[in-house]
Amino acid sequence: MQGKISKQAGVEGDIGELELTDVIDARAIQDLTDYFYEITGIGIGILDIRGNILVSGGWQDICSKFHRAHPHTCANCLESDTHLAQGAGVGTFKLYRCKNGLWDAATSIVVGGRHLGNLFCGQFFFDDEKLDYDFFRSQAGRCGFDEAGYMAALGRVPRRNRQTVDTVMGFFIRLAGLISSLSYSNIKLERSISERDVLSESLRESEKKYRNLVENAGEVILISQDGLIKYVNDTREGYTGYARDELIDTRFIDYIHPDDRAIVMEYDFQREKGRRSPISYDFRMINKTGETRWINFNAALTEWDGRPATLNFLRDITHQKRVEKERQEMQDKLLNAMHAAIEAIAMTTERRDPYTAGHQRRVSQLAGAMALEMGLTEFQIEGIELAGSIHDIGKINVPADILSKPRSLNELEFGLVKEHSQSAYNILKTIDFPWPIAEIVLQHHERLDGTGYPAGLKGDDIRLEAKILAVADVVEAMASHRPHRPAHTVEVALDEIRGKRAEAYDAASVDACLGLFNDRGFKFD
Repeated sequence: MQGKISKQAGVEGDIGELELTDVIDARAIQDLTDYFYEITGIGIGILDIRGNILVSGGWQDICSKFHRAHPHTCANCLESDTHLAQGAGVGTFKLYRCKNGLWDAATSIVVGGRHLGNLFCGQFFFDDEKLDYDFFRSQAGRCGFDEAGYMAALGRVPRRNRQTVDTVMGFFIRLAGLISSLSYSNIKLERSISERDVLSESLRESEKKYRNLVENAGEVILISQDGLIKYVNDTREGYTGYARDELIDTRFIDYIHPDDRAIVMEYDFQREKGRRSPISYDFRMINKTGETRWINFNAALTEWDGRPATLNFLRDITHQKRVEKERQEMQDKLLNAMHAAIEAIAMTTERRDPYTAGHQRRVSQLAGAMALEMGLTEFQIEGIELAGSIHDIGKINVPADILSKPRSLNELEFGLVKEHSQSAYNILKTIDFPWPIAEIVLQHHERLDGTGYPAGLKGDDIRLEAKILAVADVVEAMASHRPHRPAHTVEVALDEIRGKRAEAYDAASVDACLGLFNDRGFKFD
Protein backbone atom coordinates (compact mmCIF):
# COMPACT_ATOMS: atom_id res chain seq x y z
CA MET A 1 0.00 0.00 0.00
CA GLN A 2 2.77 2.43 0.92
CA GLY A 3 4.64 1.94 -2.37
CA LYS A 4 1.48 2.69 -4.36
CA ILE A 5 0.86 5.85 -2.32
CA SER A 6 4.41 7.01 -2.99
CA LYS A 7 4.03 6.51 -6.75
CA GLN A 8 0.54 7.98 -7.22
CA ALA A 9 0.27 10.75 -4.62
CA GLY A 10 0.64 14.18 -6.16
CA VAL A 11 1.76 17.46 -4.73
CA GLU A 12 1.01 18.54 -1.18
CA GLY A 13 -2.76 18.54 -0.70
CA ASP A 14 -3.39 16.35 -3.80
CA ILE A 15 -3.96 12.58 -3.48
CA GLY A 16 -3.57 11.96 -7.23
CA GLU A 17 -5.31 8.85 -8.62
CA LEU A 18 -5.39 6.93 -5.36
CA GLU A 19 -8.50 4.93 -4.45
CA LEU A 20 -9.91 4.17 -1.02
CA THR A 21 -8.38 0.68 -0.93
CA ASP A 22 -4.94 2.32 -1.39
CA VAL A 23 -5.18 4.58 1.62
CA ILE A 24 -6.89 2.51 4.33
CA ASP A 25 -5.83 -0.65 6.15
CA ALA A 26 -8.92 -2.70 5.32
CA ARG A 27 -7.82 -5.66 7.46
CA ALA A 28 -7.34 -3.53 10.58
CA ILE A 29 -10.64 -1.72 10.00
CA GLN A 30 -12.35 -5.10 9.41
CA ASP A 31 -11.16 -6.22 12.85
CA LEU A 32 -12.52 -2.98 14.29
CA THR A 33 -15.91 -3.38 12.58
CA ASP A 34 -16.16 -7.01 13.72
CA TYR A 35 -15.41 -5.81 17.22
CA PHE A 36 -17.99 -3.01 16.86
CA TYR A 37 -20.66 -5.49 15.67
CA GLU A 38 -19.97 -7.86 18.58
CA ILE A 39 -20.43 -4.96 21.01
CA THR A 40 -23.44 -3.25 19.45
CA GLY A 41 -25.11 -5.76 17.10
CA ILE A 42 -25.13 -3.02 14.43
CA GLY A 43 -23.97 -3.97 10.91
CA ILE A 44 -21.37 -1.82 9.17
CA GLY A 45 -19.75 -1.74 5.74
CA ILE A 46 -17.22 0.36 3.81
CA LEU A 47 -17.54 0.51 0.00
CA ASP A 48 -15.41 2.43 -2.45
CA ILE A 49 -16.92 4.81 -5.00
CA ARG A 50 -17.18 1.97 -7.54
CA GLY A 51 -19.33 -0.10 -5.19
CA ASN A 52 -16.61 -2.60 -4.21
CA ILE A 53 -17.05 -3.92 -0.67
CA LEU A 54 -13.83 -3.34 1.27
CA VAL A 55 -15.04 -3.96 4.82
CA SER A 56 -18.24 -5.54 6.11
CA GLY A 57 -19.54 -6.81 9.40
CA GLY A 58 -22.90 -7.99 10.69
CA TRP A 59 -24.66 -8.17 7.30
CA GLN A 60 -28.03 -9.82 7.59
CA ASP A 61 -28.64 -13.34 6.18
CA ILE A 62 -31.65 -12.06 4.22
CA CYS A 63 -29.26 -9.88 2.20
CA SER A 64 -26.09 -12.02 1.98
CA LYS A 65 -27.82 -15.42 1.51
CA PHE A 66 -30.91 -14.36 -0.44
CA HIS A 67 -31.05 -10.85 -1.94
CA ARG A 68 -27.45 -10.71 -3.22
CA ALA A 69 -27.64 -14.35 -4.38
CA HIS A 70 -30.44 -13.77 -6.93
CA PRO A 71 -30.07 -11.60 -10.08
CA HIS A 72 -33.35 -9.69 -9.58
CA THR A 73 -32.94 -8.83 -5.91
CA CYS A 74 -29.17 -8.33 -6.34
CA ALA A 75 -29.95 -5.67 -8.95
CA ASN A 76 -32.03 -3.92 -6.30
CA CYS A 77 -29.06 -4.13 -3.91
CA LEU A 78 -26.72 -2.63 -6.51
CA GLU A 79 -29.24 0.13 -7.23
CA SER A 80 -29.31 0.94 -3.52
CA ASP A 81 -25.49 0.88 -3.39
CA THR A 82 -25.35 3.21 -6.40
CA HIS A 83 -27.87 5.64 -4.90
CA LEU A 84 -26.05 5.79 -1.59
CA ALA A 85 -22.62 5.83 -3.28
CA GLN A 86 -23.45 9.23 -4.76
CA GLY A 87 -22.54 10.42 -1.31
CA ALA A 88 -23.92 12.75 1.30
CA GLY A 89 -22.29 16.00 2.27
CA VAL A 90 -19.47 15.87 4.79
CA GLY A 91 -20.93 15.64 8.28
CA THR A 92 -24.34 14.34 7.04
CA PHE A 93 -25.83 11.02 6.01
CA LYS A 94 -28.32 9.67 3.47
CA LEU A 95 -31.17 7.27 4.31
CA TYR A 96 -32.62 5.01 1.60
CA ARG A 97 -35.11 2.15 1.49
CA CYS A 98 -34.06 -0.34 -1.17
CA LYS A 99 -36.57 -2.09 -3.43
CA ASN A 100 -36.04 -5.28 -1.43
CA GLY A 101 -37.77 -3.54 1.49
CA LEU A 102 -34.87 -2.89 3.91
CA TRP A 103 -33.39 0.41 5.05
CA ASP A 104 -29.77 1.51 4.49
CA ALA A 105 -27.90 4.63 5.52
CA ALA A 106 -24.50 5.98 4.43
CA THR A 107 -22.08 8.82 5.05
CA SER A 108 -19.22 9.87 2.81
CA ILE A 109 -15.52 9.16 3.27
CA VAL A 110 -13.67 12.14 1.82
CA VAL A 111 -9.86 12.07 1.66
CA GLY A 112 -7.89 15.10 0.55
CA GLY A 113 -11.01 16.73 -0.84
CA ARG A 114 -11.91 13.67 -2.96
CA HIS A 115 -14.96 11.47 -2.32
CA LEU A 116 -13.40 7.97 -2.24
CA GLY A 117 -16.14 5.87 -0.66
CA ASN A 118 -18.91 5.53 1.87
CA LEU A 119 -19.47 4.08 5.32
CA PHE A 120 -22.74 2.16 5.45
CA CYS A 121 -25.12 1.17 8.22
CA GLY A 122 -27.89 -0.94 6.91
CA GLN A 123 -30.23 -3.88 6.61
CA PHE A 124 -32.77 -2.92 9.27
CA PHE A 125 -36.38 -1.88 9.77
CA PHE A 126 -37.70 0.99 11.83
CA ASP A 127 -39.61 -0.17 14.88
CA ASP A 128 -42.53 2.13 14.07
CA GLU A 129 -43.22 0.68 10.60
CA LYS A 130 -45.54 -2.23 9.86
CA LEU A 131 -43.92 -5.01 7.84
CA ASP A 132 -45.69 -6.15 4.69
CA TYR A 133 -45.25 -9.91 5.11
CA ASP A 134 -47.18 -10.57 1.88
CA PHE A 135 -44.56 -8.53 -0.03
CA PHE A 136 -41.74 -10.67 1.31
CA ARG A 137 -43.62 -13.94 0.80
CA SER A 138 -44.37 -12.84 -2.74
CA GLN A 139 -40.71 -11.96 -3.27
CA ALA A 140 -39.67 -15.37 -1.93
CA GLY A 141 -41.99 -17.09 -4.39
CA ARG A 142 -40.98 -14.86 -7.30
CA CYS A 143 -37.27 -15.47 -6.74
CA GLY A 144 -37.53 -19.14 -5.81
CA PHE A 145 -36.28 -18.63 -2.26
CA ASP A 146 -36.99 -21.24 0.40
CA GLU A 147 -39.90 -19.40 2.01
CA ALA A 148 -39.39 -20.79 5.51
CA GLY A 149 -35.68 -19.90 5.51
CA TYR A 150 -36.37 -16.52 3.92
CA MET A 151 -39.09 -15.58 6.41
CA ALA A 152 -36.89 -16.80 9.27
CA ALA A 153 -34.07 -14.54 7.97
CA LEU A 154 -36.63 -11.71 7.76
CA GLY A 155 -37.48 -12.30 11.41
CA ARG A 156 -33.82 -11.81 12.36
CA VAL A 157 -33.56 -8.39 10.71
CA PRO A 158 -33.14 -5.88 13.54
CA ARG A 159 -35.77 -3.23 14.22
CA ARG A 160 -34.38 0.11 15.33
CA ASN A 161 -36.03 3.30 16.46
CA ARG A 162 -35.27 6.45 14.52
CA GLN A 163 -33.43 8.11 17.38
CA THR A 164 -31.06 5.12 17.59
CA VAL A 165 -30.38 5.33 13.84
CA ASP A 166 -29.66 9.07 14.14
CA THR A 167 -27.30 8.40 17.06
CA VAL A 168 -25.49 5.55 15.28
CA MET A 169 -25.10 7.58 12.10
CA GLY A 170 -23.78 10.47 14.20
CA PHE A 171 -21.10 8.09 15.45
CA PHE A 172 -20.46 6.80 11.89
CA ILE A 173 -20.06 10.37 10.63
CA ARG A 174 -17.35 10.88 13.23
CA LEU A 175 -15.80 7.51 12.41
CA ALA A 176 -15.80 8.36 8.68
CA GLY A 177 -14.12 11.65 9.54
CA LEU A 178 -11.54 9.80 11.58
CA ILE A 179 -10.90 7.31 8.74
CA SER A 180 -10.58 10.23 6.34
CA SER A 181 -8.14 12.13 8.51
CA LEU A 182 -6.02 9.07 9.31
CA SER A 183 -5.94 8.03 5.63
CA TYR A 184 -4.84 11.50 4.57
CA SER A 185 -2.25 11.54 7.34
CA ASN A 186 -0.86 8.28 5.98
CA ILE A 187 -0.51 9.82 2.52
CA LYS A 188 1.25 12.87 3.94
CA LEU A 189 3.59 10.63 5.92
CA GLU A 190 4.77 8.97 2.71
CA ARG A 191 5.38 12.31 1.01
CA SER A 192 7.92 13.60 3.46
CA ILE A 193 9.97 11.91 6.14
CA SER A 194 10.47 15.33 7.67
CA GLU A 195 6.79 15.35 8.73
CA ARG A 196 7.21 12.19 10.80
CA ASP A 197 7.22 13.92 14.17
CA VAL A 198 4.09 15.91 13.28
CA LEU A 199 2.27 12.80 12.09
CA SER A 200 3.39 10.82 15.13
CA GLU A 201 1.74 13.46 17.25
CA SER A 202 -1.37 13.09 15.08
CA LEU A 203 -1.35 9.34 15.70
CA ARG A 204 -0.93 9.88 19.43
CA GLU A 205 -3.89 12.24 19.29
CA SER A 206 -5.89 9.55 17.50
CA GLU A 207 -4.93 7.08 20.20
CA LYS A 208 -6.16 9.57 22.77
CA LYS A 209 -9.43 9.81 20.86
CA TYR A 210 -9.83 6.03 20.93
CA ARG A 211 -9.02 6.03 24.64
CA ASN A 212 -11.66 8.68 25.14
CA LEU A 213 -14.05 6.60 23.07
CA VAL A 214 -13.50 3.63 25.41
CA GLU A 215 -13.84 5.74 28.55
CA ASN A 216 -17.02 7.37 27.30
CA ALA A 217 -18.51 4.40 25.46
CA GLY A 218 -22.23 3.76 25.85
CA GLU A 219 -21.53 0.41 27.53
CA VAL A 220 -19.36 -0.79 30.38
CA ILE A 221 -15.95 -2.10 29.25
CA LEU A 222 -14.43 -4.29 31.93
CA ILE A 223 -11.36 -6.52 32.19
CA SER A 224 -11.43 -9.42 34.63
CA GLN A 225 -8.61 -11.75 35.60
CA ASP A 226 -8.82 -14.74 37.95
CA GLY A 227 -12.41 -13.67 38.63
CA LEU A 228 -11.36 -10.20 39.84
CA ILE A 229 -12.11 -6.86 38.15
CA LYS A 230 -8.83 -5.27 36.95
CA TYR A 231 -10.12 -2.43 34.79
CA VAL A 232 -13.46 -0.74 34.21
CA ASN A 233 -14.29 2.36 32.17
CA ASP A 234 -16.14 5.44 33.38
CA THR A 235 -19.50 4.21 32.10
CA ARG A 236 -19.68 1.73 35.00
CA GLU A 237 -20.93 4.33 37.48
CA GLY A 238 -24.17 4.97 35.56
CA TYR A 239 -24.76 1.20 35.31
CA THR A 240 -23.61 -0.04 38.73
CA GLY A 241 -23.57 3.05 40.97
CA TYR A 242 -20.08 2.08 42.16
CA ALA A 243 -16.93 4.22 41.95
CA ARG A 244 -13.98 2.72 40.10
CA ASP A 245 -11.99 2.15 43.30
CA GLU A 246 -14.92 0.24 44.80
CA LEU A 247 -14.87 -2.26 41.91
CA ILE A 248 -11.14 -2.85 41.27
CA ASP A 249 -9.92 -6.21 42.68
CA THR A 250 -13.46 -7.25 43.71
CA ARG A 251 -15.16 -10.41 42.42
CA PHE A 252 -17.15 -9.81 39.25
CA ILE A 253 -19.51 -12.69 40.07
CA ASP A 254 -20.68 -10.92 43.27
CA TYR A 255 -22.51 -8.27 41.19
CA ILE A 256 -24.46 -10.86 39.19
CA HIS A 257 -27.97 -11.92 40.24
CA PRO A 258 -27.74 -15.17 42.29
CA ASP A 259 -30.04 -17.03 39.88
CA ASP A 260 -27.75 -16.24 36.93
CA ARG A 261 -24.33 -16.84 38.49
CA ALA A 262 -24.09 -20.53 37.61
CA ILE A 263 -24.57 -20.02 33.86
CA VAL A 264 -22.16 -17.06 33.78
CA MET A 265 -19.50 -19.09 35.61
CA GLU A 266 -20.05 -22.03 33.26
CA TYR A 267 -19.64 -19.90 30.13
CA ASP A 268 -16.54 -18.22 31.62
CA PHE A 269 -15.02 -21.63 32.38
CA GLN A 270 -15.67 -22.87 28.85
CA ARG A 271 -14.15 -19.70 27.37
CA GLU A 272 -10.98 -19.99 29.47
CA LYS A 273 -10.56 -23.64 28.40
CA GLY A 274 -10.87 -22.66 24.74
CA ARG A 275 -14.23 -24.40 24.34
CA ARG A 276 -17.17 -23.05 22.39
CA SER A 277 -19.36 -20.72 24.45
CA PRO A 278 -21.90 -18.04 23.51
CA ILE A 279 -20.35 -14.80 22.26
CA SER A 280 -23.28 -12.78 23.53
CA TYR A 281 -25.95 -13.53 26.12
CA ASP A 282 -28.14 -11.77 28.70
CA PHE A 283 -28.18 -11.95 32.47
CA ARG A 284 -29.18 -9.82 35.46
CA MET A 285 -26.90 -7.69 37.62
CA ILE A 286 -27.61 -5.97 40.94
CA ASN A 287 -26.42 -2.36 41.29
CA LYS A 288 -25.30 -0.53 44.41
CA THR A 289 -28.87 0.40 45.40
CA GLY A 290 -30.02 -3.24 45.12
CA GLU A 291 -31.92 -2.69 41.85
CA THR A 292 -31.88 -5.55 39.32
CA ARG A 293 -30.80 -4.55 35.81
CA TRP A 294 -30.80 -6.70 32.65
CA ILE A 295 -27.40 -6.75 30.90
CA ASN A 296 -26.37 -7.89 27.43
CA PHE A 297 -22.90 -9.40 27.83
CA ASN A 298 -20.10 -9.94 25.29
CA ALA A 299 -16.69 -11.35 26.19
CA ALA A 300 -13.39 -12.21 24.54
CA LEU A 301 -10.04 -13.51 25.78
CA THR A 302 -7.24 -10.96 26.16
CA GLU A 303 -4.16 -10.33 28.30
CA TRP A 304 -3.62 -8.06 31.30
CA ASP A 305 -0.10 -7.50 32.61
CA GLY A 306 1.11 -10.39 30.46
CA ARG A 307 -1.37 -12.92 31.81
CA PRO A 308 -4.66 -14.32 30.40
CA ALA A 309 -7.72 -12.21 31.14
CA THR A 310 -11.22 -11.58 29.81
CA LEU A 311 -12.38 -8.42 28.01
CA ASN A 312 -16.06 -7.87 28.79
CA PHE A 313 -18.66 -5.52 27.30
CA LEU A 314 -21.85 -4.88 29.27
CA ARG A 315 -24.86 -3.07 27.81
CA ASP A 316 -27.91 -2.19 29.91
CA ILE A 317 -31.00 -3.63 28.17
CA THR A 318 -33.47 -3.31 31.05
CA HIS A 319 -35.75 -0.98 29.08
CA GLN A 320 -35.51 -3.22 26.02
CA LYS A 321 -36.49 -6.27 28.09
CA ARG A 322 -39.45 -4.37 29.51
CA VAL A 323 -40.58 -3.31 26.05
CA GLU A 324 -40.13 -6.86 24.71
CA LYS A 325 -42.23 -8.25 27.55
CA GLU A 326 -45.00 -5.73 26.91
CA ARG A 327 -44.85 -6.42 23.18
CA GLN A 328 -45.02 -10.18 23.75
CA GLU A 329 -47.99 -9.78 26.09
CA MET A 330 -49.77 -7.68 23.48
CA GLN A 331 -48.93 -10.18 20.76
CA ASP A 332 -50.24 -13.03 22.91
CA LYS A 333 -53.49 -11.13 23.45
CA LEU A 334 -53.86 -10.52 19.72
CA LEU A 335 -53.14 -14.16 18.91
CA ASN A 336 -55.64 -15.32 21.54
CA ALA A 337 -58.25 -12.99 20.08
CA MET A 338 -57.50 -14.24 16.58
CA HIS A 339 -57.78 -17.88 17.64
CA ALA A 340 -61.05 -17.13 19.42
CA ALA A 341 -62.43 -15.49 16.28
CA ILE A 342 -61.28 -18.41 14.14
CA GLU A 343 -62.88 -20.88 16.51
CA ALA A 344 -66.14 -18.94 16.37
CA ILE A 345 -66.03 -19.03 12.55
CA ALA A 346 -65.31 -22.77 12.59
CA MET A 347 -68.25 -23.41 14.91
CA THR A 348 -70.51 -21.38 12.63
CA THR A 349 -69.49 -23.56 9.68
CA GLU A 350 -70.07 -26.79 11.60
CA ARG A 351 -73.54 -25.72 12.76
CA ARG A 352 -74.60 -25.62 9.10
CA ASP A 353 -73.12 -29.07 8.53
CA PRO A 354 -73.87 -31.11 11.69
CA TYR A 355 -72.61 -34.35 10.13
CA THR A 356 -69.08 -32.96 9.99
CA ALA A 357 -69.11 -31.40 13.47
CA GLY A 358 -65.58 -31.60 14.88
CA HIS A 359 -64.12 -32.47 11.46
CA GLN A 360 -62.03 -29.32 11.19
CA ARG A 361 -60.72 -29.66 14.75
CA ARG A 362 -59.71 -33.30 14.18
CA VAL A 363 -58.06 -32.48 10.84
CA SER A 364 -56.13 -29.70 12.60
CA GLN A 365 -55.04 -32.17 15.30
CA LEU A 366 -53.81 -34.79 12.81
CA ALA A 367 -52.15 -32.28 10.46
CA GLY A 368 -50.26 -30.68 13.36
CA ALA A 369 -49.04 -34.07 14.57
CA MET A 370 -47.91 -34.97 11.03
CA ALA A 371 -46.03 -31.68 10.69
CA LEU A 372 -44.25 -32.35 14.00
CA GLU A 373 -43.40 -35.87 12.84
CA MET A 374 -41.92 -34.40 9.63
CA GLY A 375 -39.65 -32.04 11.58
CA LEU A 376 -41.28 -28.74 10.63
CA THR A 377 -40.68 -25.69 12.78
CA GLU A 378 -42.98 -24.68 15.64
CA PHE A 379 -44.01 -21.64 13.59
CA GLN A 380 -44.97 -23.79 10.57
CA ILE A 381 -46.85 -26.26 12.76
CA GLU A 382 -48.92 -23.47 14.32
CA GLY A 383 -49.86 -22.19 10.85
CA ILE A 384 -50.86 -25.68 9.65
CA GLU A 385 -53.01 -26.27 12.73
CA LEU A 386 -54.73 -22.92 12.25
CA ALA A 387 -55.38 -23.64 8.56
CA GLY A 388 -56.78 -27.06 9.48
CA SER A 389 -59.20 -25.56 11.99
CA ILE A 390 -60.89 -23.43 9.29
CA HIS A 391 -60.15 -25.29 6.04
CA ASP A 392 -63.85 -25.85 5.31
CA ILE A 393 -64.97 -22.31 6.12
CA GLY A 394 -65.97 -21.88 2.47
CA LYS A 395 -68.85 -24.32 2.98
CA ILE A 396 -70.73 -21.45 4.56
CA ASN A 397 -71.65 -20.56 0.96
CA VAL A 398 -72.88 -24.08 0.15
CA PRO A 399 -76.65 -24.71 0.65
CA ALA A 400 -77.28 -26.60 3.91
CA ASP A 401 -79.55 -29.16 2.20
CA ILE A 402 -76.66 -30.19 -0.06
CA LEU A 403 -74.27 -30.56 2.89
CA SER A 404 -76.73 -32.83 4.74
CA LYS A 405 -78.11 -34.73 1.72
CA PRO A 406 -78.48 -38.43 2.68
CA ARG A 407 -77.61 -39.66 -0.83
CA SER A 408 -74.67 -39.17 -3.15
CA LEU A 409 -74.45 -35.74 -4.76
CA ASN A 410 -75.12 -35.26 -8.45
CA GLU A 411 -72.62 -33.51 -10.69
CA LEU A 412 -74.17 -30.05 -10.24
CA GLU A 413 -74.35 -30.39 -6.45
CA PHE A 414 -70.78 -31.65 -6.21
CA GLY A 415 -69.69 -28.71 -8.35
CA LEU A 416 -71.19 -26.35 -5.76
CA VAL A 417 -69.37 -28.16 -2.95
CA LYS A 418 -66.06 -27.94 -4.82
CA GLU A 419 -66.36 -24.16 -4.81
CA HIS A 420 -65.81 -24.07 -1.04
CA SER A 421 -62.00 -23.94 -1.40
CA GLN A 422 -62.16 -20.80 -3.55
CA SER A 423 -64.84 -19.31 -1.29
CA ALA A 424 -62.62 -19.89 1.75
CA TYR A 425 -59.70 -18.23 -0.02
CA ASN A 426 -61.82 -15.19 -0.85
CA ILE A 427 -62.78 -14.87 2.83
CA LEU A 428 -59.30 -15.43 4.30
CA LYS A 429 -57.08 -13.52 1.84
CA THR A 430 -58.06 -10.19 3.40
CA ILE A 431 -56.77 -11.23 6.84
CA ASP A 432 -53.11 -10.43 7.55
CA PHE A 433 -52.03 -13.77 9.08
CA PRO A 434 -48.35 -14.42 9.87
CA TRP A 435 -48.78 -17.58 7.74
CA PRO A 436 -50.10 -18.11 4.18
CA ILE A 437 -53.41 -19.46 5.55
CA ALA A 438 -55.52 -18.47 2.55
CA GLU A 439 -53.20 -20.28 0.09
CA ILE A 440 -53.02 -23.41 2.25
CA VAL A 441 -56.81 -23.65 2.52
CA LEU A 442 -57.22 -22.93 -1.21
CA GLN A 443 -54.96 -25.86 -2.15
CA HIS A 444 -56.00 -28.53 0.35
CA HIS A 445 -58.02 -30.42 -2.30
CA GLU A 446 -55.24 -30.31 -4.93
CA ARG A 447 -53.50 -33.60 -5.78
CA LEU A 448 -49.96 -34.34 -6.97
CA ASP A 449 -51.19 -35.82 -10.26
CA GLY A 450 -53.33 -32.76 -11.10
CA THR A 451 -56.68 -34.46 -10.44
CA GLY A 452 -57.59 -32.15 -7.56
CA TYR A 453 -59.39 -28.81 -7.49
CA PRO A 454 -59.89 -25.88 -7.82
CA ALA A 455 -56.82 -25.22 -10.04
CA GLY A 456 -55.62 -28.74 -10.88
CA LEU A 457 -52.14 -28.00 -9.51
CA LYS A 458 -49.41 -30.64 -9.68
CA GLY A 459 -46.36 -31.64 -7.68
CA ASP A 460 -44.21 -28.80 -6.34
CA ASP A 461 -46.82 -26.22 -7.38
CA ILE A 462 -48.74 -27.28 -4.26
CA ARG A 463 -47.61 -25.89 -0.92
CA LEU A 464 -46.17 -28.42 1.54
CA GLU A 465 -48.66 -27.29 4.19
CA ALA A 466 -51.54 -27.97 1.79
CA LYS A 467 -50.14 -31.45 1.00
CA ILE A 468 -50.10 -32.27 4.72
CA LEU A 469 -53.61 -30.91 5.18
CA ALA A 470 -54.88 -32.92 2.20
CA VAL A 471 -53.75 -36.24 3.71
CA ALA A 472 -55.18 -35.38 7.15
CA ASP A 473 -58.47 -34.28 5.56
CA VAL A 474 -58.90 -37.53 3.60
CA VAL A 475 -58.12 -39.78 6.56
CA GLU A 476 -60.44 -37.97 8.98
CA ALA A 477 -63.27 -37.64 6.44
CA MET A 478 -63.21 -41.36 5.53
CA ALA A 479 -63.08 -42.39 9.18
CA SER A 480 -66.10 -40.24 10.05
CA HIS A 481 -69.84 -40.68 9.41
CA ARG A 482 -71.35 -38.86 6.44
CA PRO A 483 -75.07 -38.46 5.60
CA HIS A 484 -74.72 -40.59 2.46
CA ARG A 485 -72.56 -43.35 4.04
CA PRO A 486 -71.44 -44.79 7.37
CA ALA A 487 -67.92 -44.22 8.70
CA HIS A 488 -65.08 -46.37 7.34
CA THR A 489 -62.49 -47.83 9.67
CA VAL A 490 -59.24 -45.94 10.14
CA GLU A 491 -57.42 -48.82 8.43
CA VAL A 492 -59.55 -48.36 5.28
CA ALA A 493 -58.72 -44.67 5.33
CA LEU A 494 -55.00 -45.46 5.70
CA ASP A 495 -55.22 -47.93 2.81
CA GLU A 496 -56.58 -45.08 0.66
CA ILE A 497 -53.57 -42.82 1.23
CA ARG A 498 -51.13 -45.76 1.18
CA GLY A 499 -52.39 -46.86 -2.21
CA LYS A 500 -52.02 -43.39 -3.74
CA ARG A 501 -48.74 -42.48 -2.03
CA ALA A 502 -46.52 -40.35 -4.30
CA GLU A 503 -49.29 -40.49 -6.94
CA ALA A 504 -52.04 -38.27 -5.55
CA TYR A 505 -50.71 -37.70 -2.04
CA ASP A 506 -47.31 -36.41 -0.90
CA ALA A 507 -45.07 -39.35 0.08
CA ALA A 508 -43.54 -37.69 3.16
CA SER A 509 -46.98 -36.67 4.42
CA VAL A 510 -48.38 -40.17 3.90
CA ASP A 511 -45.40 -41.74 5.69
CA ALA A 512 -45.80 -39.36 8.64
CA CYS A 513 -49.52 -40.15 8.90
CA LEU A 514 -48.98 -43.93 8.70
CA GLY A 515 -46.21 -43.69 11.31
CA LEU A 516 -48.46 -41.81 13.70
CA PHE A 517 -51.25 -44.42 13.57
CA ASN A 518 -49.12 -47.58 13.25
CA ASP A 519 -46.12 -46.77 15.44
CA ARG A 520 -47.19 -44.01 17.83
CA GLY A 521 -50.77 -45.04 18.55
CA PHE A 522 -52.31 -41.78 17.37
CA LYS A 523 -56.04 -41.38 18.04
CA PHE A 524 -58.42 -38.52 17.35
CA ASP A 525 -59.58 -36.67 20.45
